[in-house]
Parts: sequence; structure tokens; C-alpha cells
Amino acid sequence: MTTFRPLSSFEKKILTQSLNDQRNGTIFSSTYSKSLSRENDADWHSDEVTLGTNSSKDDSRLTLPLIATTLKRLIKSQPALFATVNEEWEFEPLKQLKTSDIVNVIEFETIKDKEVNCHWGVPPPYLLRHAFNKTRFVPGSNKPLWTLYVIDEALLVFHGHDVLFDIFSAANFHKLFLKELNEISTVTHSEDRILFDVNDINLSELKFPKSIYDSAKLHLPAMTPQIFHKQTQSFFKSIYYNTLKRPFGYLTNQTSLSSSVSATQLKKYNDILNAHTSLCGTTVFGIVNNQRFNYLKSIVNQEHICLRSFICGIAMICLKPLVKDFSGTIVFTIPINLRNHLGLDGSLGLFFKELRVECPLSLIDDELSANEFLTNSNDNEDNDDEFNERLMEYQFNKVTKHVSGFIMAKLRSWEKNGFNDDDIRRMKYDNDDDFHIQNSRTKLIQINDVSDISLSMNGDDKSFKIVSTGFTSSINRPTLMSLSYTYCEEMGLNICIHYPDSYNLESFVECFESFIE
Repeated sequence: MTTFRPLSSFEKKILTQSLNDQRNGTIFSSTYSKSLSRENDADWHSDEVTLGTNSSKDDSRLTLPLIATTLKRLIKSQPALFATVNEEWEFEPLKQLKTSDIVNVIEFETIKDKEVNCHWGVPPPYLLRHAFNKTRFVPGSNKPLWTLYVIDEALLVFHGHDVLFDIFSAANFHKLFLKELNEISTVTHSEDRILFDVNDINLSELKFPKSIYDSAKLHLPAMTPQIFHKQTQSFFKSIYYNTLKRPFGYLTNQTSLSSSVSATQLKKYNDILNAHTSLCGTTVFGIVNNQRFNYLKSIVNQEHICLRSFICGIAMICLKPLVKDFSGTIVFTIPINLRNHLGLDGSLGLFFKELRVECPLSLIDDELSANEFLTNSNDNEDNDDEFNERLMEYQFNKVTKHVSGFIMAKLRSWEKNGFNDDDIRRMKYDNDDDFHIQNSRTKLIQINDVSDISLSMNGDDKSFKIVSTGFTSSINRPTLMSLSYTYCEEMGLNICIHYPDSYNLESFVECFESFIE
């Protein structure tokens, strides 16, 4: 059987983590429609809609034949969509793909049931838990590396495996699907159960995504292995959160690995589905409407920062009431899309580098900040409320400038050094398990930003549009939370706050919401 290529060392590392129940991909949902979202319709609250069934007339439904026809066109042009990993850990094409191999249909009895369960176009929590906790990919299974859930013929939920689909690929899937969908909307829809057959294509004419992490330009300096850990080892000394259900120290003790057990030891494949680990926690989705989002962007532009640093600043400020010891550090992990730099805009595959930004908690320490603030501003404000408000603004600006400066420096480094980049070198060679053991009290916050990927298309009123989006990635052992956000012109900015069930961060969520508003 012809193979595409062996997995790169970085891809093998990701697959190993997946087999060890440390990650399970990204879920990205989009609502497709030819009209405005129903929740904007004044008739949505009527009894007719409440009692109405899904058989009500609507020419913008994603029927299974329509989805199948679209997928047949899309899959044959995208090798990543008909690839699998064999037992030798090589990417190889599947011989055939059936609708049942990929598409899972979920239906609700009434329209309102769907709107309640999938508000703002996000997947219901039970689907997230099922996909992240109950589905696993096993090498040699002859299964694709992605799956699709169709909810009420309107909401498409893409679940892609980390070994071939990064968060930007998940967004690009919907972009590619929408393009194909509108091109075939007038074509006769297929009832064929076979979506793909390898005999129907010429593999030599297709390009499978290459790995940028095994580039010949990436070389190691003659230094000790400790180089792979520099600037990434940060820790919490005695921080804890008063909203946790259990003491912070107890939680880290439970998640630390025994020194007698190899961190990279793989579970037997037949035991994977019996694992009791959870890669899906509590998810809270929210919308920042266009008017508010444009105002926030004006602040970002005025302060010469970026949206990622703005979100990091909000997260740090909202964590402040929960912190008791400010001697530690928060580490933000931020994937950066490299497709524009590589001329691969809109492509599937792994084309990103992950930044790790250390933010000392001292940046939000009121005692330290107050002294700095008074020294720099000569502010002798007698009103405590006004002083505290200005102090918070001062702390917020410090965090955003720190993060934004770090990101810009890293982007300049990429432009200068290309593949011979510290972050890509760390991603490829660093042992994450060793990092977690040596820094067992470290908690990471993921910032997943795909808001720059436009999912809109110019078309007439008869064309399908994506009217709402939402996404999140599986959450792994050392992660305190993830903040994932995507932008849709119809709805605005959708933000998902995702944190482990063992944490009670409702106060953080409330503070975050208040800050955005």
C-alpha cells in the first residue's frame, strides 16, 4: 500500500500524548444557513415554533445527501481528509470512505429544542464530552483522523485529531466546506454511501501536508539538553484558589506522575477506551456582538497591542481575586498560525508554532503595583474606588504590554530565523512530561485565537452562509483553563472558557464577562 510519509518526530510526540489520554483534538462548530440565525427572529418565541417540528419548510437545511455531495468533492481534493496512520506510524491513504465512517447525525424533536441545546451555534456539552472522552484514534485502525457531527441539518461539528489538524485547520475545514457547498448547491445531490475511493483519484497529483518540524533548516546548537527547558520552567510556589473544590496542592499531587513509571509509556491500544481520564471539563460559551467587538478592537489598536494580549490581560485581572500568593507565574500557551508566512493560507495540516509567555503574578500584585503606580503617576487620589479602578487599569496595561511585546519579539525571531526557531525547536525536542514533573505546580492557560480566519463568503441571498461559530480543544493535565475564540461577521466574537470539572471557576467566568461588557 502506498504511503504518504512517516510521521515526523513532533507528530509522533502528539500521537503518543493522544494514546496516553493527554489530548484529543479540536472541536469546531458552525451553523450554516441562507438566512439570519433564528434566535434573531422575533417569531422564535412563538408557540408555533415551540411546537414546530423539524419538518417545517426551510430551503437552507444541510440534508445528508447535500452534505455527502459536498464531502465527495472536498475529500478528493484534500489528502488530509482521506489519510490515516498505520501501525508503522506512517500516514497512508484510506482505500475507501463511507458516509457512516465520518458523518454522525443528531436530530431534535422541535426547532426550539435545537436552539436551546445548541445556542449560538455551539455544540451541546454532552457532545463535547462524548467526542473528547469517548472517542479515540488508534494507529492501524483504518479510520480517518476526523469526524463530523450534523445537528438538526444546520449545525456542523468538526472534530479533528491533533496529529494532522491544528486549531487553524479546524477553522479552515469549514471555510473549505462552505466553498464547496455553494458550488454544488444546484447540482443533483448524491445518495451514494461511498464518499471516497482511492481508485478514483491520482495520488501523484495531490500534495499531502508536509511537516515543518523536520525541516533541514532546523538544527541543534552544541549545547546540553537543558536548552530545551530554558525560559519555560515556571511554577506556582504556594498559590491556591479559594474557589477550588479541593486544595490546590492536593490536586497537583494527584496529577503528578510516579517516578517509577515512564511518562512516555504507551497504554495497550485495546485499553485506551477504558481510560478514566477526562479531556473535557466545564465549557462556557459567550458572544461579544459586533458593536462591542469593534469597540474592543479600537482599544486594542489605540494601545498598539494585539487581541491575544488583550485576552491575556483580562484573564490575569480576573484571576487576581483568587490568588493568595503573588510570587508565582502564569504561563500562557499561544499557538501562532504560520500559514501566511509559508504561502499556505487556508490549508489543512500542522503549520503553527506555540509560544509560551510567562506572566509573573507580581504584575497584578496590588501592593507592588500601588507603589509603582504612585511613583510613576504622582497620583494622590483620596477616593479608594477611583484609585483601585485606575490601579487595575495600570496592571492591565502592564500585562498586555508584557505579552504583546513578547509576541512581537517572537514573530520578529521567526521572520529572521525561519525554521531554525527556538519555539519550533522546543516543540520538537522538549519532553512535556518531564516539564510537568519538574514543575508539578505549574498551571497553563491556553489562548486559542482563530479570529483572523474569515469564514464569510461573498454571495447572493441564495448562497449558504456561516452565521455562528464556536470551538474548543481538549484540555489536558497541567492546564488551568483554555480561552478559545473565533469571529463570525453574522454573530460577532464567540469565546469559550474551558476548565477542568474539579475546579469551580464560576467567579472567574462572571468577572471575565463583566470585564468584556
